[in-house]
Amino acid sequence: MHTLSVRALFCAGLAAVACASVLPLFSPHLIEASSTPPPTGYGNCPAPANPGFNICNPGEPNTFAWETDSPVQVIAAATSETGQVETMEVWADGKKVAESKGSPFDAPINLDSGTHTLQVEEIDSTGASAKSAKFQVSVQGGSGGGNNCSEPSSPGVHVCNPFPGGCNTEPWVTIDATGKGASGKVDRMELWIEGTDIANFPGNEIGTNLIMVFGEVKIVEVDSEGHSKSSSFFFNGPC
Repeated sequence: MHTLSVRALFCAGLAAVACASVLPLFSPHLIEASSTPPPTGYGNCPAPANPGFNICNPGEPNTFAWETDSPVQVIAAATSETGQVETMEVWADGKKVAESKGSPFDAPINLDSGTHTLQVEEIDSTGASAKSAKFQVSVQGGSGGGNNCSEPSSPGVHVCNPFPGGCNTEPWVTIDATGKGASGKVDRMELWIEGTDIANFPGNEIGTNLIMVFGEVKIVEVDSEGHSKSSSFFFNGPC
């Protein structure tokens, strides 16, 4: 196992955003992200051209700890030196807390309040593995998980956070929304920013924190019959 340097991709394609976020990561149970193949550009976090990592949210390792609330959306992509990336893992304080099939990893993770050391690991088709450089997050409110956003009375999406037309006074932005299907049970919720699918969430709820929020935001519910409804609004980014 060897350590590869991390190359951050700060909000590519999302107009200049003050990328200062956070990343909650501590859960009593291992979180397994969806194994559904992500669409092209998913998370707006492409794998690097050379072996290594892109830590797109909360951001690259630095001398300071990224501030956030919990849960936080961890978005990271990797390229292996010896084979195709088959598994991505997120470690917090030396403990594996989440994993996903393939690259990228894109899921919310819970972490208790306080400062935590995080690291991303990729395991490829040959069994070889590599870890990113370590980075710290300072969780202001943990451990999070879920949301308190009520289901809309009619099919569609109820967005509780953030406030349409608002701006974030903290480095991170909280996103809470719940959907109701038009023709069946809600299969997933999608978060789109400036025309890019940033993250998908199984079930009918979104509850996360991230830094890449600027411009047009669209939240979509997709039901079990494949039909969808959405809610769109503009968010100003940093105040």
